[in-house]
Amino acid sequence: MRKVVDSNYLQTPEFRQYLSNAVSNHAVLMEYTAMEAYKGDTLKSIFPSMSVLVEFPNQVDILKPPELLCGVCGRSNGLQKRLIDARSSRRFPVYCKKLQLARAGDLEVCKQIVADGKAATERLDAICFAPDEFSEFIGKSRECFSSEELKAVQNSMADLCPITTVARQKIVDCATVWARSLYGLHPRAQGLVPEQDMSNTYLFRMAICQTLQICRWLVLGRDEKTRPDRTRNDLVDVHFATCATFFDGILTKDKPAMWLYVAARNILRRT
Repeated sequence: MRKVVDSNYLQTPEFRQYLSNAVSNHAVLMEYTAMEAYKGDTLKSIFPSMSVLVEFPNQVDILKPPELLCGVCGRSNGLQKRLIDARSSRRFPVYCKKLQLARAGDLEVCKQIVADGKAATERLDAICFAPDEFSEFIGKSRECFSSEELKAVQNSMADLCPITTVARQKIVDCATVWARSLYGLHPRAQGLVPEQDMSNTYLFRMAICQTLQICRWLVLGRDEKTRPDRTRNDLVDVHFATCATFFDGILTKDKPAMWLYVAARNILRRT
């Protein structure tokens, strides 16, 4: 099995058990997993965050960065393989050895890890809507969904159950429009997508997850006063859920992220 692992799951006994159960059980790591592991005081956060992974360095698949995932062909054959950065995955055991050197006090390696942590924190902090943009975005989205459709989303959030047919179709329609505009705007996706492969592309699945996240915001009454870090975390959850739909699920302690994945998976199965 290959499951996308959220940063909040990295240090759990359940994660160690998952990797211990079979050598064929792999952890799929996104760029955001590393960013969150590095943020804060890097030399204090990175070692516990990676403590389980260093025990199973050959059971780790590193995904390509999101900007590259957006340009991956949606053809079914070899889809997972195209999403994985084979070179980075092969080099993960080398990275684990560097972590061990740093933990033992190697100053040069520690210096590099701190620099990587600073870059990761800056990139993570940049993922957010500006307050004015967020307010406008929510306002326009509120016009698209009826109270009945949002009620269906609310029920799904409460019980992790599939979204009803009417709301599901609205979400697909909105996501399809959004995805098609993204295909024209993203430099790696222009002219890439045959119609029959659309549902297998990262941009389309991200549009599904983002539309679901928008509905969740509307249900929760999010507005421009929402804390920027909370919005950022929600946007990161969109990418975790998107990637998980290409693999065997998501390992997370975060209920909203799990709901995004489950809801998106159920929608995609009917698309």
